Amino acid sequence: MDLSLSMLLMLFMEGILQRSISCASGVFSIPLLLLARLGLPETVGIHLICSIVENGLGVYQLRRHIRLRETTLPVLLRYASLGVGIWALWQVWKC
Repeated sequence: MDLSLSMLLMLFMEGILQRSISCASGVFSIPLLLLARLGLPETVGIHLICSIVENGLGVYQLRRHIRLRETTLPVLLRYASLGVGIWALWQVWKC
C-alpha cells in the first residue's frame, strides 16, 4: 500500500475514533504514523492539524451554547501553553 494512502486511512480512522468517543485519537494515530516512518515532528504536526479541524468543527456546531465568561480563562491558558509546546517541538526538531 502506498504511504500516502496508508496515512489517509490512518487519519480517517483517527477521525472516526475522535467522533465516536471524543478522545484518544492520538493514542491511535501517533504510533501508527511513527510506524509509517514519519518523524516525530511531522507526526505531531499532522495530528495537531487534524485535532484543530475536529475541535473547530465542534466549536462551530456548539457556538450558540458557549458561555464566554466560563470559557475565556481556559482558552487563554491553552493558547499560552501552545507557545511552550511549539518551542518543545522545535527543540526536538533540531536534535
